Order: sequence, then C-alpha cells, then structure tokens
Amino acid sequence: MKYYYMLLLAAVVLSTGCIENKKVKIEEGPEIFTSLPAELDTFSSGSLVKINSVIGDNDGVHDVTLKINSSDSTIEYNDIFFDHIHEPLFNLDTSFTAFTKPGETSSFTIEILAVDMLGNSSSKSTSLLVIGDPSN
Repeated sequence: MKYYYMLLLAAVVLSTGCIENKKVKIEEGPEIFTSLPAELDTFSSGSLVKINSVIGDNDGVHDVTLKINSSDSTIEYNDIFFDHIHEPLFNLDTSFTAFTKPGETSSFTIEILAVDMLGNSSSKSTSLLVIGDPSN
C-alpha cells in the first residue's frame, strides 16, 4: 500500500511540475524568398524581366504589393496589389518589360511588401540594371 501512495505522489508531482507549453506569437512579418531576378542582374531595354518569389507566414499571408521603380523618371510602372490571400504560402510569379532611353543605363528596384493576417509586415527589394541600345 505504501508503494501505491509513493507512486501516486510521484505522479502528482510530475504532472503539476511540468512546464506548460504555450504558443508564443512572434511579432514578425512574412518571410520573402526571391529567386528571380538575382541582385544586379543586367537586361537590355525591351527585355522581359521575370519575377518569382515565395512569401510565407505561419499566420497566413494577407496581402502582397509589388513595386517597380526606375531611375528613368520618364517611365512609370504601376504597383501590383494582391489582396485577401489568406494562405500560409503565396507564389508571386509575374513579369514586366523593362525600358530605358537609348544609350543610357537605368537602375531598377523591385520591392515586395507583404502583410500577414495579424498586420505584421516585411519587405524585400532587389536591384537590377537595364541598358539601352547604343545604336538608337
């Protein structure tokens, strides 16, 4: 009988002495993995620039904005906005045609902004160069 009391006491001590494993919310935005284009890739004016990224967040991705900026202020690119994604992973697969003035080199910045379901955000940018045809 004494053996059973000792066993019961050990079970009570072990069950109440365990640390409760609580989920900890991390206040960080989605992770952004970009495969295309690579940093400082160089393109000819008129080339198709492919953009491929995977955006992931364990709380779910809410929205993603793609911004394309050029050092050539005469050429403007529209932002692309993807809203209400509500998935843990989002594959951003798109492209644009990059232009610059003949004989000039323009730098482009591709920026991806992502927001998760909790409102946390993150961004990643990639720079590339576009070279205009010198013969024009």
